[in-house]
Amino acid sequence: MIKSQNNKPINLTQSILEDSPEFWIQRPQMLIQFQLSDELSVVNRNRFIQKTIYLGGYYLKFGDDVRIISIIKQKFLDVRNLFLELVYHPRTSQSGFRLSKNNEKLDVYGDIQNWVEVLRKYTIQTNLQQKYKIIKKIGEGSQLQVFKIRNKLTGQLNAVRIYDKLKLQNSPAFLELVKRQIHIKRQFDHKNLIRLLETFESANHLYVVEELVEGGTLESKLQSTTFNQQQIIFIVKQTLNGLQEMHKKGLIHGDVNLKAIGFKSEQDLDSLCLLHYSKVMSINAARNSTKKMMSQRNSLKTDKTHASDLQQLGIILIRLLTGHQYNQYNLPSQLDDIKSMLNFQQISKELEILLQQLLLIDFELQLSDTNTPLEVLKNDIFKKQIEPSNFILKYQTLNEIRRQSVQSENEDESMEIRSRVNTLPNIQERKSDSRSLSNRIKKNILLPLKISKFNRIDNGANPPSQNSQRRPSNLYQLPRMNLMPKIKQKVW
Repeated sequence: MIKSQNNKPINLTQSILEDSPEFWIQRPQMLIQFQLSDELSVVNRNRFIQKTIYLGGYYLKFGDDVRIISIIKQKFLDVRNLFLELVYHPRTSQSGFRLSKNNEKLDVYGDIQNWVEVLRKYTIQTNLQQKYKIIKKIGEGSQLQVFKIRNKLTGQLNAVRIYDKLKLQNSPAFLELVKRQIHIKRQFDHKNLIRLLETFESANHLYVVEELVEGGTLESKLQSTTFNQQQIIFIVKQTLNGLQEMHKKGLIHGDVNLKAIGFKSEQDLDSLCLLHYSKVMSINAARNSTKKMMSQRNSLKTDKTHASDLQQLGIILIRLLTGHQYNQYNLPSQLDDIKSMLNFQQISKELEILLQQLLLIDFELQLSDTNTPLEVLKNDIFKKQIEPSNFILKYQTLNEIRRQSVQSENEDESMEIRSRVNTLPNIQERKSDSRSLSNRIKKNILLPLKISKFNRIDNGANPPSQNSQRRPSNLYQLPRMNLMPKIKQKVW
């Protein structure tokens, strides 16, 4: 039960993510491996009944042991998008949880802490503001807003995607995309993939709480950071780990690029994770579509609607090594040019093999069981010890390198001159056609300014006494000859 803006109570009976009106379902047509089982108290017609509850994946089985009771008497719940609520029974002083949909409910009491930790990933809650404090907006799109939030109990920082339910209802295609991405993220529990933590819903909005990505994307890192070969190999390895986890779930990413590789921490290379799941597809669905397209032509190697995750990662590897961006659909014909550019005689054999493994696996080969990210991870280049942490602090940016080089050239300048020069106004803002000091300043405005010999202080001159009148410093005045345009003298 929640309240709207006019403080009238609103009862949410079914989530916007849920399509089926059924609460209890038939036995799922799949093999379920139960991860939780316990004997808990269930309320049935205002009476407490001890029942054994099983939870496997997102299926909850309500009933006795299958060896004792027949299958007909078992009941199953698909807990996805059911409303989850913590409840308290005043008569027994027990805490529990309630699963509900369309005015049907199941109340369970007992030691339910582990159960709630698993259920909150698949269910819908309604108490976002009780649990989280919204800090600031960190992103925005045409259909959603992203905020940075803090867990009030643990202090953990997360991100929440906020969707307008009215816009979702008016755009069925976008609603299906949101449902699909939530379903995909709920399957992941890997450090190189974004974890969905829990979902909330109100009368007007849908809230999806995920891990916070504060380190930016690989594309933004390339603008300010230089990576050595050891770091590049580590980036490829972590990306392959994320792709392998998706492959185990029967999924293909479909959009591996510089923007789809992010960092949860700003200074930790080991926090790499894959982003953007809008083009994720099922391997089985891809195989079925491949068979249909194979009946129309012999190969998918020229198909521009599908690309291999490994080929896309190979393009990123070339970009990190050489700075060149290649077209993924012409890679087989450009492989000789890539080899000549990298000059394989001077790099390791393992790196050459790695590039061939990535670039030559097209979309059709990706669907086979032998061309997986796990096979690529067996390359000897990934068996070497790598130190990934604090890569931004260890490997300085280009601007920092330039600043240090200029500072080393000016070590003979006195501290007095350097400190007083830094108080000069920004000369680049002056609009003058003359040859001023701005022509002698480095393009990077962060570099220390150089002083001409006309403004250098004579070290042999005695400083003025405290009682004498101080003369205005020439450091704050430009030489007159530099302020006037150059005039050619007339020769008589």
